[in-house]
Amino acid sequence: MPLIQIKVFEGALTEEKKTEMIARVTEVVAEIEARPYPKEKLQPYTWCVIEEVPAANWGIGGAPSSLELLKALLES
Repeated sequence: MPLIQIKVFEGALTEEKKTEMIARVTEVVAEIEARPYPKEKLQPYTWCVIEEVPAANWGIGGAPSSLELLKALLES
């Protein structure tokens, strides 16, 4: 049974986005892993966990990162 672990900045996703992410990622993983069988056989047994990590615990390129940096990248 697949276990999907997703880590995001704390506060980066609304509840609506988390719900959508869980549904869509679960569908894709089940579709790929179940082949050649239908994804519907595996989808109910596919776990997905979204872990919100405090911004102070993120780093990129050897430097601390932040939610503001993520937002700036998305807006550029």
